Amino acid sequence: MPNSGFKCGGLMIAGMIAVTVAVADELPEARFHSVKAWRGTFTASTRSNENLLPFKIPGARFTYDATLRVEFYLDQFEDEPAVWRGRVVSSTLDSAYRCVLTGKEGTVVSRFSTSGSMELDSDEAPELRFSPKLGWAFQMKGSVKRKSEVHKTITLNSGQVWRDQQTSSVFGIRRTPRFPFPAKGYVLAGSGPVETTQITSSPLIGVDPHPTWTVTVHLEPASLEELKLEIEEPADYKKWRPKTTAEAEAGEPLVVKANVTTANGGKPPVKVTEFIWELVGTSTEPGVAMNYPVMGDNFYDGRRDLELDADGEFFVLEEEKQRMRRAVKDGFSDTAKIVPFDMGGWSTLQVTAVMADGRRVQGKLTGKSEFGLRVPKRNPDSHIAEGWKEENKSGADDLDDENDPVGDGNKGDGFALYEEYRGWIVNGEPMGGDPKKKDFFVLNRIGPDAEKGIGLFAALSDLNVHVLESENEMAVDTRLMNQNYMEGAHVVDQHGVWIKTFDSAEKLGGSGAFTVPTPENEGKHIALRPGLTRGIGILPRGHAESDFSKPFNLPASEASGAYDRAIAHELMHSVGAVEHGTGDGSVRLQFYSVDHPGNKLGRPYFTSFGINLGAAPVYELRDEDGSDVAQKIQQSESLASERQKWNDTMRGIYQGRPGDADYPRMSERDFDFYRESSLGGVFQIEGQVGVQGGQHSGHQECIMRYYFADLYEMAGGKGFYRIAAGAEHIGFYLCRSPAGTGVNAPGHKPQSRHGPAGAGGGNCFGQLCPNDAIPPRASQF
Repeated sequence: MPNSGFKCGGLMIAGMIAVTVAVADELPEARFHSVKAWRGTFTASTRSNENLLPFKIPGARFTYDATLRVEFYLDQFEDEPAVWRGRVVSSTLDSAYRCVLTGKEGTVVSRFSTSGSMELDSDEAPELRFSPKLGWAFQMKGSVKRKSEVHKTITLNSGQVWRDQQTSSVFGIRRTPRFPFPAKGYVLAGSGPVETTQITSSPLIGVDPHPTWTVTVHLEPASLEELKLEIEEPADYKKWRPKTTAEAEAGEPLVVKANVTTANGGKPPVKVTEFIWELVGTSTEPGVAMNYPVMGDNFYDGRRDLELDADGEFFVLEEEKQRMRRAVKDGFSDTAKIVPFDMGGWSTLQVTAVMADGRRVQGKLTGKSEFGLRVPKRNPDSHIAEGWKEENKSGADDLDDENDPVGDGNKGDGFALYEEYRGWIVNGEPMGGDPKKKDFFVLNRIGPDAEKGIGLFAALSDLNVHVLESENEMAVDTRLMNQNYMEGAHVVDQHGVWIKTFDSAEKLGGSGAFTVPTPENEGKHIALRPGLTRGIGILPRGHAESDFSKPFNLPASEASGAYDRAIAHELMHSVGAVEHGTGDGSVRLQFYSVDHPGNKLGRPYFTSFGINLGAAPVYELRDEDGSDVAQKIQQSESLASERQKWNDTMRGIYQGRPGDADYPRMSERDFDFYRESSLGGVFQIEGQVGVQGGQHSGHQECIMRYYFADLYEMAGGKGFYRIAAGAEHIGFYLCRSPAGTGVNAPGHKPQSRHGPAGAGGGNCFGQLCPNDAIPPRASQF
């Protein structure tokens, strides 16, 4: 039964206990019965990934990291068998899991992350149990657990996404193996492996890691003078964060010092023989940054992101530099260095002082009850340095809520707050993201000729545009900009966009510029996202076949900017902007002079090319000043000259010469018919036609508006107006409204050329969305 002393031979004895020699000879543990109370610590840690499983699971990759620590006090004793029970003074459980299963149809991601005090019921007490002659063991009665949100996301290759979430218990380890009794002294200490089979009660996880924990327990009689090991907070702790280079060189270390004192701050009565420094739960995020190096199938390099080091002598580095042992010649303090090799690594530094009397004192940050030091300085449930959050933005690691620019109203840029913090390698240099502004990446495979166009896109979209020059920083095939993740927060696979030139219109597939969707999205009427964009192609600047080497109806001063505008235009497509409308086309009109024998109208006019004269519709064609184009041709010297040439060269061919036996082979009326029909082809009008609400509609200066039209439809559909050479405009603006302006304004004379943008077009700035987590909206364009 529990009591403050213990029961022996039916007698209750309080205070000091006299143990007989006979009992001591029979029971090696009997000397410990004099201990009224124990204080101690129980720690355990485990790390697992798919490479540590005894079997392989195709398409699976996962990491599981967990650490727990319990500080306890035992002051209730029963002697049949010998058991001490008590209470938990403090406890922490840090546990993180992420599993990615990739198959033919898509990807399944399951994850959880939790950190903080364990959930302990009143009957879940710590317990030290002796087994006669066999040894001793420690356990936590009941479950060692903590609540966590477990997430599961299914993403199909088609872009469909399903998400599930469940609040479940995450488990730790609750017991140690049995350890032998020490030959002398009253300090109990042991360490060993223990296997477990369940890490959470949730069915949402993918691969169960079946982890093996390394457990360590230390107990000492409470009557011994209490010692403490204080970790001094480094002067730069608040601002320090891990940094490295593209070559994964050692970054600026965090230097940490620890001191052993008595509970009241005095000099310990026993010497320190050894300091043991350990990094626990150190991250192993792939690469050094979210995009670098491009890992491909070898996404997991396995290197710890932080390592231990030290100055001075008598120290040994072990376990991939995650543990450092230093023999102590004299003194009660030691110093260690934490060296980063990643831009977003994290760990927890633990330090233990081994005393000459066998006691092991574990370090706490001065003034804190928690063991160890989180590196960098961060909240228990975060991997982001607090100093960075204070300077940039606070929030959960998976927060993605930038609203600048507002764009289509959907927040975020596809990069979690942790990914913005860890950052990228851009043109060989480390670069962090801006958690208050939407980021977007472009791989420039063209070179300097594309810089102005990309700059124009950046200025008009107001996105935070980062231009990459190396395929080592964005893979051409995947275009992923945050593929290097494992335990770090991740919202969606976020892509960048590449742009390149093609040698010919044949290789490009046309003479313009093209934003090509991924194969599974070809032919779909959707507004694109970076992840739905295979790439952007264009002919080189000045290429003879390129549309952007041709003036169309632009003034020379504006035509020079067509190439840069085209690049910006196509990049807008990759983040959701669509054309202003649809329905524009081309037309070929044949001229019919008043002299044509088939002309029954008594005036010159145009009709559709190649259609029988009697069945062909009659079109009116006017310049914007109202003048009749057909009348201009009819009265032109050019027509008279061409008619004379025809008479001079073709009459003998068609009618023969006077004196020929069959002269005339053709009547004068028939000859006039052939001549005027031929002249109708010579003076035909051919060009692109912009319709109301078509691609040329809307805001005159918007870069998403086309400028190639030669003609536009008259109101009522009875004909066309011709646009004079140099009378079109090229835009360097991104519109905020579908309203027609300039030549498309209602007051334009003789009428609005193309009117307001078509339904669903215009307000291009309000269409922008660089976030791959947002499903694409439908578009008729």
